[in-house]
Amino acid sequence: TQLENLGGKIETLNKQKKVLKGILKCLNSDKANKVPLKKDEKKMVEEVNKLVEKAKKMKEKAKTNEEKIAATDADEKAKQRKRELADLKFQQAHLWEKVPTKDQVI
Repeated sequence: TQLENLGGKIETLNKQKKVLKGILKCLNSDKANKVPLKKDEKKMVEEVNKLVEKAKKMKEKAKTNEEKIAATDADEKAKQRKRELADLKFQQAHLWEKVPTKDQVI
């Protein structure tokens, strides 16, 4: 599966390269309003951190088997959200929060 993951990342990087070329074309033709921008990640990071903290607290407080199972499930969900967030960050790594200049894109 590592090889598949690397293949997926290479595909993503190739797509990002095409997007960057498109951004440069937009900037050269004065169509800056068509430049894709990065989505706000701060809210998602805070949400994921809260989920991880909540799962840790549940694990610490769990005494019965049912509580331990629920805590483990919550922990797994939090870890999955963390992986999804890392994926999103990777997919948006080539974008800017505000419209870039031509020098920044080159």
